[in-house]
Amino acid sequence: MAHPRVNTIGSRILFVKFVFVFVACMPTPTLAQTRSVSKNAVDTIQLRDKRQIRGIFLGVNADRQASIAVSSDWLNKFDKNLFAKTVQQSNQLATRARLQLRDRLKTWEPTRKFPSLDFMVSKELERIELEIEKPDPAPSQFLLLTLKSNSITNIQSASDANRSVALWSWYERLDDVETRQVSQLAEELKSKKVDSTLPPPDLSTRFPPVEEDDDHWTSRLALVSYRLAEPVEFQGSGEVMIQVGSNAPPSIATLIPQILQSQMNSLIQELTEGTSYTEKATLFERDWVKRSIAQAEVKGNNYFRATHLRFGSDGQSIFVDSIFLVRLASGQWSLSWKNSSDQSALSATPESMKRIMEDPQIKSLQGTLKLLGGSEAFDKAIRVGSATMTAQTSVNDNFNSFVERYTRQLDSPPIEFPTR
Repeated sequence: MAHPRVNTIGSRILFVKFVFVFVACMPTPTLAQTRSVSKNAVDTIQLRDKRQIRGIFLGVNADRQASIAVSSDWLNKFDKNLFAKTVQQSNQLATRARLQLRDRLKTWEPTRKFPSLDFMVSKELERIELEIEKPDPAPSQFLLLTLKSNSITNIQSASDANRSVALWSWYERLDDVETRQVSQLAEELKSKKVDSTLPPPDLSTRFPPVEEDDDHWTSRLALVSYRLAEPVEFQGSGEVMIQVGSNAPPSIATLIPQILQSQMNSLIQELTEGTSYTEKATLFERDWVKRSIAQAEVKGNNYFRATHLRFGSDGQSIFVDSIFLVRLASGQWSLSWKNSSDQSALSATPESMKRIMEDPQIKSLQGTLKLLGGSEAFDKAIRVGSATMTAQTSVNDNFNSFVERYTRQLDSPPIEFPTR
């Protein structure tokens, strides 16, 4: 089954990352109409009837339908009839999505082994049933507006910086985000002690829910199980992958000898003019991925996170790749999330190096490790170890945000599957 993906126009990734994959809207080509830069906090879409839509332009699907994310308040002021029609359609789709989720949750088989998981499922079922029973639900903060692409004559795109101000302003529910000057919005945010230059907040739960296909639902359940039941995780370097605890940092005492060995290999390579190791282009062809999958299948796991450490040929660089894989009903393994971070020993700070030197395992092995590579090589290894911890922390933070986004509410937007 093909996974629906949003192909953003311009630099829409800031918005799409935390909105959702619009199941019925799969933007592909850009519009042929004139595009220019907007001085506003949002995009301005000029229509043939001379009116202007203000929001975030997302793209055009195969049926030449343009998709624009707009706030409910703005749309109601812009065109009450269009607002009423959009809300009605949105509520119908949301009801279908909630009925789908309710039916799925009702088939859940509680287990005494993981009470926190059972509790979350029961509370979500209770919440969804209350939403379904509401006779006249209030519109969500944001709506998806679809228009024929030939009704658009011009698109003025907001800059990334201005759009970030808009997103934070919506998050704080400031008034008239679409029409006020960016400087005014930024000033009001500043008065609320909100830094609009930080990464945009997650607004996904402020959109109406949409139906979720079986593959996306399987991936969401895997994330929920990872978070509340069994966090299956593998870590390693080279071809060795071992199962560890959730978000476990790599053992510094184990890493330092590897780093020293990497430095020695780098020297040998320089002397013999050998070639450096490169990762295979296709994710599922990489040895560390195949070994992780093999271990998961032997243990009967249908999902896992794997984090792989790779030392650069220069002996100073560290590369961390992390993935979350889910086995679908078809038996095929699917990529739900991936993230990478690379760091250099040159970026290590005295504070981070001191923390590593104070590690009890390193202290006890310091003499032996220095004999392996000498004091200079050992100090260099400590720097690389610091870079390793920084890279590991980066991918962990990204993964934790990903899990939180898609498990906080089970009717939040479907997971956006990454490319392999």
